[in-house]
Amino acid sequence: MQVISSPRRLELAAVAAATFALTVVVMVYAISANGSPTMTFAGPVALVFLGVVTARALRTRVEFDGEGGVYHGLVRTRRWSWAQVRVVARQTTYAFGSTGSTPELFLRGGGHLVLVGVADPRHPAAEDETVGRLRAAHEVYRATHPSTAEQVVALLREPEAGERGGDRRD
Repeated sequence: MQVISSPRRLELAAVAAATFALTVVVMVYAISANGSPTMTFAGPVALVFLGVVTARALRTRVEFDGEGGVYHGLVRTRRWSWAQVRVVARQTTYAFGSTGSTPELFLRGGGHLVLVGVADPRHPAAEDETVGRLRAAHEVYRATHPSTAEQVVALLREPEAGERGGDRRD
């Protein structure tokens, strides 16, 4: 199994952790200074949210092998099989924090998955390498698993080869 992750995940986790610490300080001060009921209820909610963001940011990555992959994003986790993927390309739609080299999987049925969690605007060459690695894995799968249309074309061409080889009997 191959794993691709961006160094940006550490930056995002550090920002979320710093915001977590700042929220704790503000909450403790607000509650102790004047017993603020707003911070008593909103503070813990904000802390839980920031804790989840920190944890999700640290585990943002793409794992894939010969059968498919899993994208562990900041917001959701999404699984796919290479049979579901139509094309692996560079991003064509806008996504926050992306440089245009971000890998995007176009799925059968019209869906797509932009792997923003592995984007690194400071290193577009690394994004190009990621696109290349995903394309290579997809091509290997396609080479060993022909589509139904490709199988039908191969079946239709087999008799033609036999006819040309002189096996035809009239």
